[in-house]
Amino acid sequence: SQGPLLASLVRLSLILLAYLEPSSVRFLQACSRLRCFLHWTLEIIRESVALGGYSVAFHELNAPLDRLVLAIVLQCHRALSRCSVVLVEMESSPWDKYFSDSESRQKSHRRL
Repeated sequence: SQGPLLASLVRLSLILLAYLEPSSVRFLQACSRLRCFLHWTLEIIRESVALGGYSVAFHELNAPLDRLVLAIVLQCHRALSRCSVVLVEMESSPWDKYFSDSESRQKSHRRL
């Protein structure tokens, strides 16, 4: 019964993660939320294996949850590549090109 709710939450988080700026606070919050949803998904999969006896690696009842885990992993990989592009640009450019002072640059650098 938690599956459809979890699927909706994960989809909304993935969409949000795809459109946010990599060094923003909202991006970090979306990543944290997505991590919680991933743990929740893995817990549901563990429970279904324990209660239902689904010992097969890819059981058809777990397929939607397996797809959610795959989507989370792929989106996180994409988000990390976006972060690395921004970080490379920040490190290779003078700080005054994108930031008003070095403190704001350091704050964005820490977030990445």
